Amino acid sequence: IINAIELFSVISTTTVGTNSQDVFAIRAVKKMYQVQKNWMGDPCLPETLSWDNLTCSYNSSRPPIIRIVNMSFNDLQGGISPDFAALKNLQSMDLSNNNLTGSIPEALSQLESLKFLDLSNNKLNGPIPSGLLKKVQDRSLDLKYDNNPDICTNGSSCQPERGSNLAIYIVVPVVVIVVLLLVAMLYFCLQRKRKQGSIKNSVKLKNDGDGNSSLGLESHRFTYRELETITNNFQRVLGRGGFGCVFHGSLEDGTQVAVKLRSHSSNQGVRQFLAEAQVLSRIHHKNLVSMIGYCKDGEQMALVYEYMPEGTLQEHIAGMQVVNCTLQI
Repeated sequence: IINAIELFSVISTTTVGTNSQDVFAIRAVKKMYQVQKNWMGDPCLPETLSWDNLTCSYNSSRPPIIRIVNMSFNDLQGGISPDFAALKNLQSMDLSNNNLTGSIPEALSQLESLKFLDLSNNKLNGPIPSGLLKKVQDRSLDLKYDNNPDICTNGSSCQPERGSNLAIYIVVPVVVIVVLLLVAMLYFCLQRKRKQGSIKNSVKLKNDGDGNSSLGLESHRFTYRELETITNNFQRVLGRGGFGCVFHGSLEDGTQVAVKLRSHSSNQGVRQFLAEAQVLSRIHHKNLVSMIGYCKDGEQMALVYEYMPEGTLQEHIAGMQVVNCTLQI
């Protein structure tokens, strides 16, 4: 009596699993994007348990192959995986509505069976590969790439943007450097002008109507004729020094003064005289005589001081001496 019959059939090893190249490629994609769906085991077999978002093609004479990849709305991050290009039999791929960045791989142009490619609503940038554009022009590929603001349709259209960025990188530093140089030059000129102004103020010379020079002093300036009147033609001599003779005089208001008249034989030059006059006009001390004015009239130069009736310290120590002065006019 026979209880059962065991039947055996031979199955070709070519249908044991999905195309090995497709398996390798899709597993690399899974690893890159860290897909957490039911992507376990064989991508296409058994057919009822094939991976989500994949559509396979089955033929008894060959292993299953992946025809369609639809990974839209999967929050994919990073660039487009170059391993998609290894799916040689791929006809349709939808990667829309993700967060993909970077450029479109040129290798996608090598997918000869690809008829549909949707890359819209991502953050891709750069030019579209020329191979894909050629397929679009031949109407062998339906390409969607809208809502990727930084994508340009060809390589040449991307060049102006790079050029403009390069121009910004060059022009902005140059402008900043030029502005800094101008500011530095302006500061230097102002400092130099102030320095020159301070020098001019220390010894300020200005031309008279008769061609002579005089200092811009706050003290009164006397003419030589006025000095003759004040000193009664230089009648009373008070003393003599290296500069010249000192004469007694009286102003119109009765103020007594001492007029120090420069001798023609004096070694003191015009500039020394003017510099001394300016310094003396600024000095005010209770133990020093005050300078009332000065004279610079042609070759005649003199300083007019407050008269000290008690004489000088030298006179009190050495005693009064008779001084003779001869004027050279």
